Amino acid sequence: MKRILYITLIAALVGSFTSCKDQDDIYKQWVVPGGNVYPEKANGLNAKLGYKRVQLRWATPKDPSVTKAVITWDNGDQTKELNYADYAGQDSIRLEIDQLKEQSYTFNIVNYDKEGNQSMQSENTASPYGDIWLATHAERTIKSAEIPSGTNANITLDFGTNEMVATKFRYLNNDGEWVVTDPVPSNVASVVLENAKVGTRYEYASGYCPVAGLDTIWNSWSKSPTPIAGKLTHTNWSVEAPGYSNGYPPELAIDGINSGNFANGWWWNNPTYPKIFLVDLGNETTFVNKIVLYQNTGNWYNGRTLYNVELYCGNEKFDINAGADYANTPAFQHAVYKHTTMVFWNGSASATWNFGEMKNFRYFCFVIKNSRRNGSAINEIDAFGYDNAAE
Repeated sequence: MKRILYITLIAALVGSFTSCKDQDDIYKQWVVPGGNVYPEKANGLNAKLGYKRVQLRWATPKDPSVTKAVITWDNGDQTKELNYADYAGQDSIRLEIDQLKEQSYTFNIVNYDKEGNQSMQSENTASPYGDIWLATHAERTIKSAEIPSGTNANITLDFGTNEMVATKFRYLNNDGEWVVTDPVPSNVASVVLENAKVGTRYEYASGYCPVAGLDTIWNSWSKSPTPIAGKLTHTNWSVEAPGYSNGYPPELAIDGINSGNFANGWWWNNPTYPKIFLVDLGNETTFVNKIVLYQNTGNWYNGRTLYNVELYCGNEKFDINAGADYANTPAFQHAVYKHTTMVFWNGSASATWNFGEMKNFRYFCFVIKNSRRNGSAINEIDAFGYDNAAE
């Protein structure tokens, strides 16, 4: 019995030695004398996003044997090689990868020493932004654009939307030049367009950038929703009155001359009331938010005849001969704006009707209810707004 056990043990030991020898033969081809050498890898790899590009960042290797890095992306189809000698003295590496699509990329970096030994791989996934991302952002809303006086236009707008950086404006000035403003930050809700041409449309474009993004992307120029409002020219206007005294026709009230000379306005020495003075703006595309009527502007108290005056605005022509029952005629009943309580106290030089908002109409008329004298006189009429047909 002992003999059998002894023989079995010897056989097992011989088999074990034979098996170990076979395993050594299998793995011997993979054994490198002295062991494999792994240079320092790209530590701290991260990516900063930009417009169709990324900026890869990682720490400069402290291992002096490392000489280069090979960067691959797009499933290995794209490759870029970096020589660390070009970054001598720098603590970190910044590498631009551009001409990318708006999609996700995985970037792999492997370092090499001069012997060709390669490091462990470093990996980072990043998605650059582009036109699709830009299209998800709303443009700024313009509230108003007006030249209240002088030549400078005041633009009011909403505050910027999400990830908006600033908005820039492009406009035509009175010298016929196109001017581009400095960008207006998204937290600023107004801008002044200096020496702007009234009645013209301006353009605007906003720029956007994600938090910690590399690039601000600008929208294409958008044309303003309305032209710049201001004092309208009288070029296409026409006027009518039920009568006038010799040498003082109604056209003098829109000749653009607002002076202290009594001869520069309409005058009718007639005691009949009401008198209806009609203005035709010449088109249906004009928007108005203010009308000013001037009496004699000189220091001539007796030349200021008006007292109670009503204003009506509409798209139907007012009948200047409607008589005392004018308020019941269709055009007056359909007026888009009416103001019946204006009084020229103590012969004040002018009266202003502020609508508070833009109103679209072609005609407006003054109903002169009475006078401080027997006659009625209007030196000049101005309206403020814009022609929506303007380019």
